[in-house]
Amino acid sequence: MAKETKSKEESERRLRWLGRYRAAADREQALTEEIAWLRGQAEQIRTALTPGGERQEPEEVRVPRAAQQLEAVCEELDIQVENCLALRAQIAHSIAALPDARWRETLHRRFLLGQSQAEAAKAMHVSLRSLQRFQTEAVRALELPQTEKSA
Repeated sequence: MAKETKSKEESERRLRWLGRYRAAADREQALTEEIAWLRGQAEQIRTALTPGGERQEPEEVRVPRAAQQLEAVCEELDIQVENCLALRAQIAHSIAALPDARWRETLHRRFLLGQSQAEAAKAMHVSLRSLQRFQTEAVRALELPQTEKSA
């Protein structure tokens, strides 16, 4: 019983590690959307500063603050993209080391492409139950990087 519990905990830890890439990719998307919103805000400020435009706040306050916000989010996005790429490379390397092609494809589709189990099963031309079995077996066989093993 204790061995089964430990095996389940290890599998859950591996699944959390695999899920970190999706979370990082989601954060990257959120930052991209925030940049688009900030650019829209900057455009509104530019319009407000043109002759005849309404000024709600002194331009010497609004422009630097908008530029600072945009710059800060762009810097955060750059860092997030670097982290996301590094994590993706780590996960792809671990997936590539799996001995079974079906396991590799299952984890690639589920965790790197972000497909649902149903989408991955359909694309692989297997039943949902088979895909779930492949995923369980692959996660058990997955080798975590040294930094994750000690965490």
